[in-house]
Parts: sequence; C-alpha cells; structure tokens
Amino acid sequence: MTCLSCDMSNCVTHVKPHQENPKLRSHILVDPDTNPEDRKCKTHRKKIKFYCRQDESLVCTTCTIAGDHKGHDVATLEDEHKTREKQVGEETRAVEEKRREAEESVRRMEEARRDVQGSMTDEKASISVRFTRARAALDVEETAALQKLEQKGCELLSQIEKKIAHYQREISELQAAATRLQALAQERDSLAFLQGHLEETRRTGRVTAAPPSAPSQEDIASLKVLQTTVVKLLREFFSVKHG
Repeated sequence: MTCLSCDMSNCVTHVKPHQENPKLRSHILVDPDTNPEDRKCKTHRKKIKFYCRQDESLVCTTCTIAGDHKGHDVATLEDEHKTREKQVGEETRAVEEKRREAEESVRRMEEARRDVQGSMTDEKASISVRFTRARAALDVEETAALQKLEQKGCELLSQIEKKIAHYQREISELQAAATRLQALAQERDSLAFLQGHLEETRRTGRVTAAPPSAPSQEDIASLKVLQTTVVKLLREFFSVKHG
C-alpha cells in the first residue's frame, strides 16, 4: 500500500504500523498501482492539497501563494470533501429518485404495451368473427340470388325455345305451301286447280293461326332486377362496420 501522507509504498508487513499506531491511522492509504503523478499539480509538480472554489480546480500550495489561484477562495481537500459529501448524498438521492421515476415509467409503459397487445388480439378476433359471419351471410344471399336468376332465366329460355321450335315448324310448312302453290299455278285443269286451291286454303289457315308471343321486355328486365339485388348485397357486405 502507498501512504499519501508519508509518500511511501510499503509491503503488507511494513504497512501494519499505519493500521495499529493511532498517530498513523489518519494517514490515507491507496492502492500501490495508483500513479503518484495523478496526485500532483501539473503546473508545479507538487502534491495537490487544496480546492479552488472560484475556478473549481484542484491545486497545490504554490498555486495558492504564487500561482494563478493566488487570492482565490480555496479550501483544503478534507474540508471540501466534507462539504461535498452532503452534496453527493443529495445528488445520490436525486439520482435514485429519478431512477425510481424512470422505472415507474417503464412499468407503466410495459403495462400499456400489454393492454394494447391484448386489445389488438381481442379486436382482431372480433373483426375475424364479424367478417366470417358477413361472408357466410353473403354466401347464403349469393346462393339465393343465383337460384332465382337460374330459375327465371330457365323459364324465359324455355319459352324462347318453344317459340323458336314453333316458328321453325311454321317456316317448314310455309315453304311446303309455297312449293304446292307454285305447282298449283301450273295446273290447267279447272277442277283440279279449284280442288287443290281449296285444300291449300284450309292448310294455310292452319299455318297462319295466331303464333305464340315473343318474350316481353318486362320478362327480360326482370333479369336486371336480380343483378341489381346482387350488387346491393355486395355493397351491404363491404359497408359492414364494427358495432
């Protein structure tokens, strides 16, 4: 150990007097690895013994007598040590108080984080449930709309197919009638001509009977109504909001 008062380094055996002799117990012992130059004034290379309160500097005796700190308010290291011990205590308490405040802030932030994470989880689940239900409801409405569309469309197509078949039969009969009339026009026997024409008149009367009416515009427009219904359902689905 090194005695700063004696300016000597001693082994464990020779340092015992400093620990046992009451007169030496006040001496300050430091680790021998401490650089002695760190405890000297850099200007005069002498031991630092005072603290200049005006310049807040550690100085030696020469600094206070003939140096830059002459006439300044200075205190011994021991006196300044005692003065600052109270300040250090207050600073320690202030630092500890700030540390506790910071820890409390962290605790509150962690609690807020847990609350936000929990709310996010709950809200995600709620949204998923709502959209699952909305999709299921939309699927039901879609199926119903498609069924109505299929039924109405099939009814109209059936009517159209029947009417097309009717007109195709009528076209065939009219073509046959035209052929017969052309042949009749070549007939020179009056009796045969009249008999043939009377027969053709009866046939033509049957062919030209009132044909079935074509699908009305109202029937075709009903398909548009179904389309409008589907669009409405889609709008309702995408306007679903949290309640």
